[in-house]
Amino acid sequence: MVAPSDIGRLAAQLLTVPLENTGLHNIDVARAFSTALNKTVKAVKVPSENWKQTLTGMGFSDKAAVAMANMTAITLNEKYEISCVLHKGKTSLEAYISEQVNIKAFLRSL
Repeated sequence: MVAPSDIGRLAAQLLTVPLENTGLHNIDVARAFSTALNKTVKAVKVPSENWKQTLTGMGFSDKAAVAMANMTAITLNEKYEISCVLHKGKTSLEAYISEQVNIKAFLRSL
């Protein structure tokens, strides 16, 4: 078992690593969704002034959309001390997305 505070600290640390150092790219996420959904999914850059509207359009509450937009802005716009150590979980991006898609499909079938 992992303490939520440990997960939060690691997540915050990983959010401060440049994208090119994470081994994960938008195209990888789109490709994983394409595979899981068995249809083409393209990564689209959303201008920052549209983040909240886009997030609420995807089902975020207003409060959650503002929080996510603020976290994204801080991550993209601020400079952080970057750790040299990269922590990767055991679950691949593809496995996680596939699992989430399957759970959603199962719940819709109930």
